[in-house]
Amino acid sequence: MLILLNILKAIAAILDVVVTFYSVVLFARVIMSWIRIPYNQISEIIYRITEPVLAPIRRRLPMSMGIDFSPMIVFILLMVIRMVVVTSIYQYVSMYQMKYMMTP
Repeated sequence: MLILLNILKAIAAILDVVVTFYSVVLFARVIMSWIRIPYNQISEIIYRITEPVLAPIRRRLPMSMGIDFSPMIVFILLMVIRMVVVTSIYQYVSMYQMKYMMTP
């Protein structure tokens, strides 16, 4: 049982790192949209990483006064994933680890 709890804890840690990484990349994309950076390989990589998530939201969400709110929606979704999913996994693991340690 302890091994499964450690695996769940590792999954939560990996998910947390992925959410953090994607948040940073998405933030870089937002900054790049404000500052016109000439085409380079890094901007192309950032575009390829973020566009598959932003495009479906952008299709469903109309632009308001020329402002694209899709990155804000994705940031909110990432925060929800971190606050609900990752925290729930950590709490689940910690609850069962304490229960496992208390049993003789």
